Amino acid sequence: MMSVIGFYLLLGFLVVLLLLQLLLVLLQMLGGGLGGFFNKLVVFMYKGVSGFLLVAVFFVFFFCGTGVGVVSVGLGWLGFSLEFLLDFYTCLFFLVGCVVSWSILEFSFGYMSGESGVGKFSWLLLLFLFFMMVLVISGNFLMLFIGWEGVGLLSFLLISWWMHRSEAVGSSLQAVIYNRVGDFGVMVWMFCMLMGGVGLFEGISFFMNLGFVFLFLGIVAKSSQFFFHPWLPNAMEGPTPVSSLLHSSTMVVAGVFLMIRVVSFCNVGWLVMLLGGVTAFWGGFCAVNQVDFKKVVAFSTTSQLGFMMFSVGLGFEVLAFLHMMVHAFFKALIFMVSGEVIHGSQNYQDLRKVNSAVMVDNTLGYLLMFSSFSMMGFPFLSGFVSKDILLECLFGGFLNRWVILLFFLSAVMTCIYSGVMISYLLVPLSFFGSKIGVGEYFMNGYFMYRVFIGAVVLGLFFLGWWFVYEEVYMYVFLKLVPLFVFFFGLVVGLFLVSLKMGKGVRGFGFFLGFYNPVTHKMWLGVNYVFSYLYLIFDHIVIEVLMPQGLVKGWRMYGKFLLLVVLMLGFLVFIFL
Repeated sequence: MMSVIGFYLLLGFLVVLLLLQLLLVLLQMLGGGLGGFFNKLVVFMYKGVSGFLLVAVFFVFFFCGTGVGVVSVGLGWLGFSLEFLLDFYTCLFFLVGCVVSWSILEFSFGYMSGESGVGKFSWLLLLFLFFMMVLVISGNFLMLFIGWEGVGLLSFLLISWWMHRSEAVGSSLQAVIYNRVGDFGVMVWMFCMLMGGVGLFEGISFFMNLGFVFLFLGIVAKSSQFFFHPWLPNAMEGPTPVSSLLHSSTMVVAGVFLMIRVVSFCNVGWLVMLLGGVTAFWGGFCAVNQVDFKKVVAFSTTSQLGFMMFSVGLGFEVLAFLHMMVHAFFKALIFMVSGEVIHGSQNYQDLRKVNSAVMVDNTLGYLLMFSSFSMMGFPFLSGFVSKDILLECLFGGFLNRWVILLFFLSAVMTCIYSGVMISYLLVPLSFFGSKIGVGEYFMNGYFMYRVFIGAVVLGLFFLGWWFVYEEVYMYVFLKLVPLFVFFFGLVVGLFLVSLKMGKGVRGFGFFLGFYNPVTHKMWLGVNYVFSYLYLIFDHIVIEVLMPQGLVKGWRMYGKFLLLVVLMLGFLVFIFL
């Protein structure tokens, strides 16, 4: 009885959270032009009401016991129904997503204070989160489609917010093009599931297996896996609050979240694991060789998404999801710190020119250091727990040693690019030569400390206490592997800072392995060839064979018919 009551209480709280998002969006649309006081009032309402609801969700889920269930709400007058899927993934994502979005929304008011249209910007951020929550709680194809397409549309609008910048517009179009390929795959998957008479997240059939091929394409494109990764680093051309929300808890994790939902129904774990490992390594390699602050953080997101897919492929879906939640906190914090540092360095993003005095003179340096340490896997921080457990599972299982080596190198790359970033930003000014002067920057607020707490202790709470993953038999030296990875990567990062960019392997990584120009030009060439072939087809078939052929045929038919009539007339004249 308690579980049933808890289930419906929890569902009610989550639905109210969704409706609250829509209400705040409507308020911002109607009163966004009233100024900063109205924006602060909206944030206060959001924090107060959603904070109460989140506390209620936490206690009901963890102490009342709810189980897993789907609730259908019929809309007979429209001819369809809404289905809400309630489970562990839904509840925890709502908790983390709302807390992170609070902080980013408050951060955006300070970051965008000199811009016009802050009200519109804030309700677009809220709508972005709303569509992601719809995707998470969706229990049928209709809600999944709404959430999936919604995050894609809002990402385009937010990345291209600075429409006067050609780089921002080009990056938003690139994101749309890459994701439309993935959206096509998801639509074909839905069609195959419906043709097979299978509902969302249930059953196995021929159509379902066929659809998974296209679904895999959609997930890879949305989560910026290898071959589809170029759009995500370029998406940092948008405002920093957009990058913070997009990279932490919305669009890019949508693909990984959907893979967590459906991976148990298909036997493609080896492919997911391989693609995730390659993505993690390639993202880390590119991040090591970048000097643009935001681009380093963007490539680190690509690498971390690869880690999540790698975990899903190994069969550790819960571990991948919990790492996703921890990643939401420390990645949002790193992006917010980057925004303040760039403002304080006269809008320079080059790590070699960013003034480290901005970091040393206030707590930004400590926030960046601990969030980076969490991402690197420093002992007893959130990121350490997830990486330590995954390494234990790798060494304790019967896996190909090349797979273990790939993951090991990817983890080392994470520590290297984090070490490079910390070295540029926290080492005294005189060590690396001249830096630019200190510009104006807005002081960090309590929202940063809120995210900081999640980045440091959330993993200990969920991974170290609530959900225990341990290998029964483990050599002592294997337990020291994460610590070795941390210090080895940090030392290598400090060493690489002194090397010049643009030469050798670093030059190859700086230009992203020449992947973008080669592949983009290749696709342009392929498109040109197909366009030329279509032009030939259009000229020969549509212009020559069809119109001219029909006209000529009709004329020949008319002449033949006239000849037949004349012959018949001649025969009639002779014999009659």
